[in-house]
Amino acid sequence: MAPRAKSGGDPVAAFTVLAICFLLGMLGRGSIETFPVFVLPLSLEFGWERAEVASIYSSSLLVSGLASPVAGYLFDRLGPRLLYCGGLATLGAGMLVSSSASSLAVFYLGSGLMVGVGAISLGNVPNSALLARWFRDRLPMALGVAFSSLGVGALIMLPLAQYLIDHGGWSFAYRCIGIFMLVLAPILLILPWRRLGRGVELPVSTVETDVKVTVNWTLRRAMGTLPFWALFSVFLFTSTGISAVVVQIIAYLVSVGFGAQEAATIYGFNGLFMPVGMLSFGWLASQLGNRGAIALSYSLTLTAIPLLWLLALVPSHVLFGLFVMLFGLSLGSRGPVVGAICAGLFRGRSIGAIFGAVSMGGGIGGAIGSTISGLLHDWTDAYEAGFVFAFVMIIFGSMPFWLVPELKRGG
Repeated sequence: MAPRAKSGGDPVAAFTVLAICFLLGMLGRGSIETFPVFVLPLSLEFGWERAEVASIYSSSLLVSGLASPVAGYLFDRLGPRLLYCGGLATLGAGMLVSSSASSLAVFYLGSGLMVGVGAISLGNVPNSALLARWFRDRLPMALGVAFSSLGVGALIMLPLAQYLIDHGGWSFAYRCIGIFMLVLAPILLILPWRRLGRGVELPVSTVETDVKVTVNWTLRRAMGTLPFWALFSVFLFTSTGISAVVVQIIAYLVSVGFGAQEAATIYGFNGLFMPVGMLSFGWLASQLGNRGAIALSYSLTLTAIPLLWLLALVPSHVLFGLFVMLFGLSLGSRGPVVGAICAGLFRGRSIGAIFGAVSMGGGIGGAIGSTISGLLHDWTDAYEAGFVFAFVMIIFGSMPFWLVPELKRGG
């Protein structure tokens, strides 16, 4: 079922906003998630250790995480036009900087700082705040649609980046992606953001309630509560585990016998399963409650990770496909649930900054996971230790849903 706009609203404008959020999320996070196909080319060209190459990916995740509260604050204060257009331009410029890089420092600037800032400016934090202005009863479903853009971004951009690398090299791939982003930025600028950013006018009684809540739920006040840090830890530990797998996935698949283009294409099919998983788990949460949906989601992830280890013993397309299906269905499925719980617990005009601060855990976790995964590979010259580390972190990420009362109730 498609998400409904708030009663009395403009459904065309509401679904236009949803489509824009989906596209921007796809471009933003999808650009970061292309990095696994650059790992081997950069390692071979510059002779860097795997941990050094992985640190580029880590830096982009860390920057996007640390910048999340800033993105939320800027959205609350400046609105979507300046944040989205500036983010897309920064993302494109970062790709161009990386295309001419010859040192880790320049990659940290381009792929780390600039791409990280650009991606978070187009991502889940501002998109959640904008969608909350248009959708209420169906906000979890709307967030599920918007968050699933990561999967579509991976489906399209991973094999595309690998194709560009195969036909022109890693620098050519960065340059093409960067130019595309810069060309798109002026088009985004001329959209009717005054109307799209305003949302739906609420009844007087609802407005009065929201104003009262806004006075109470500032970022500082939210940070003084257990549910805030519980949601933060969900993102922190889950992202640590997921990124420990993702950053090494293409290199690992090549090491067990798959071709680089083949691995990137098949793994990119995560993008087909992610929207299905996000929407399905959003519906399951309404039917089974948060804990039932979350339990199934984490179970799929914890089943998928050992399948990667089995691929080293039996390099089978069937096992690879099963991993992609299970990992894709569960990948990101926790995000809409956390976003909806956060919006329910901390209503008001500061929700952008609050959700941004919660999301910071995901960026920090992503940086930790990808860095430790690279170090474990360099220390052991194998991938299994990284998979074990990821498995344990995923378990930690699920625990707040069983330990914190507000998360059990769903906010």
